[in-house]
Amino acid sequence: MNGVVDWASLTWLRSLGMKSRWVETSRGRLHVLDGPGQGSLPPVVLLHGLGARATHFRFLVKELLPHHRRIIVPDLLGHGLSDVPTDFDGVDVTTTGTEALLQLIDEPVVLFGNSMGGKGAILFASAHPDRVHKLVASAPAGAQLAHDELRDWISRFYVDSHQDSIRVVKQTFARDFSLPMLHFVAWGARKQLNAPTVRRLLDATSTRDCLLPEQVQSLAMPTLLLWGQQERMMEPHHLAWFQANLPAHARVERPDGYGHSPFLECPGLLAEHILKHAST
Repeated sequence: MNGVVDWASLTWLRSLGMKSRWVETSRGRLHVLDGPGQGSLPPVVLLHGLGARATHFRFLVKELLPHHRRIIVPDLLGHGLSDVPTDFDGVDVTTTGTEALLQLIDEPVVLFGNSMGGKGAILFASAHPDRVHKLVASAPAGAQLAHDELRDWISRFYVDSHQDSIRVVKQTFARDFSLPMLHFVAWGARKQLNAPTVRRLLDATSTRDCLLPEQVQSLAMPTLLLWGQQERMMEPHHLAWFQANLPAHARVERPDGYGHSPFLECPGLLAEHILKHAST
């Protein structure tokens, strides 16, 4: 069923003008959805999180199309239609994402990332500030944690039973699903998080993958951190770490009715935050 939904989503996005292209990196090809918008705001780049893919941004893309000149949505390494390297490790997702973005963008962009994609967006913006006009990170991963604390947090993404996947769904979304829908969404979550690439990424994640305080402190562009009132996947002390290290000009907003995957649950609200930040 997930394959059918992904195919239908890709077909619909192509009907909106998004085209598939492939970008060569040192570890394999990345699939990217790239298309013109109808607005005057700078190009916007959307980076997804663990186990997700470019097509999961379909509703957000529709919201942003009327406002931006261009929309770029990569499938990160090992996700979606991008290559899965034989020697995959936790560093490659952000490294090859950076390589691809350096080839894709020819002017400063509005860069958005969610969860793991939020960490990738911060890394890219820190290393290449000349390529980022505005930065928006939604509940980013990467807060510095001790080894045992990090592994304990990572363990919540291992879904070895249907009950595990129900727990993940409840941690991901702000709203409550009806019982039949809860089981259906949980089935999809288990399939995504049990993909071999995702399991290998989880196994390989260590403290070396955490952000450094100076990478966050160095963000020179206007920066918005979104952290929903109903955020349950990340811990409160993760937010506290970002608040302690963000530069003084960065803004932190705590939207109500907003969980860990707002691009799926409330794309209109998320688009409002991105557009307001992009246009001011």
